[in-house]
Amino acid sequence: MFSWPFKQARARGRAPSLGSDAAAAFGPGFERQLETLVLMTRRLASGRMRAERRSRRRGGGLEFADHREYVPGDDVRHLDINALQRLDRLWLRVYEEEEDLSVFLLIDCSPSMWFGAKPKIQLARQLAAALGYIALCQLDRVSIVGLGQRVLCELPPQRGRNRIHRLLKFLRELPQAKGTALSRSLRSFATRQKRRGLVILLSDLYDPSVLETGLAALGFERFELEVIHLVDEADAYLTLSGELTLVDVESNEQRELSVTPELERSLAAAHGALLADAARHCGEHRIPYVAADVNRPFDELVLESLRRGGVLSR
Repeated sequence: MFSWPFKQARARGRAPSLGSDAAAAFGPGFERQLETLVLMTRRLASGRMRAERRSRRRGGGLEFADHREYVPGDDVRHLDINALQRLDRLWLRVYEEEEDLSVFLLIDCSPSMWFGAKPKIQLARQLAAALGYIALCQLDRVSIVGLGQRVLCELPPQRGRNRIHRLLKFLRELPQAKGTALSRSLRSFATRQKRRGLVILLSDLYDPSVLETGLAALGFERFELEVIHLVDEADAYLTLSGELTLVDVESNEQRELSVTPELERSLAAAHGALLADAARHCGEHRIPYVAADVNRPFDELVLESLRRGGVLSR
């Protein structure tokens, strides 16, 4: 599993100012909360675990990997003087090359994400901005992809903390999809994305096939996965009564029904089963899973996401 995101504070310099647009779109004090999260994650990771990700390539990094015999043209600065003195032979010290991680933030833009008094898309934006900024500060490559019936939009890989402006602009302008086919979108992303890395899916998981087929497609293509399940407990309850005509916001399917106590119990049970199935499926497949309640502060959810991803000790 990738140990994301903590390469020990390689990024330096003053944090970029996010401006008034970010505050309006992501909430007051958002810039300060982002910087606090970066400091907290560095402090929590310090001294507990190494976060460097090593490729199998041999290069000029700082971590010793092996010896090999010197051949003319090699960089003499890498000669092992101790081996020369002991063995009277020229040996080179070979180092592992550190490779940056690609982080893909995949956001469900289906209509259900925009529904309700507290639209889940708002929390998804905040979480994606925070996780993306932490990754940028660690010099990882960050991409954001909006999903609906297809791949709606994609922000190419960004690197460096000053690219946070592009991330926030992209997140502010995420379009609402007309429907949902999340599994198909995930399969499309998985097959056409050449670079592998960590995929963080932010979705309410109302596409019933996403757990079995969508996540399987990502796993088959050897992406590391994490699921952040956007949850609103209000979805489990009806606030109306009597005879109703309900319209599905994603399929436009209409259904006439009468609100009865039995119906209300069935709705609550179905909502609970959705959460339980998602947690069970991810647990069985060792996919880090976070149920992100829209009523919880986003910074708490960010830290929980990092811990569930195996990065921080509890």
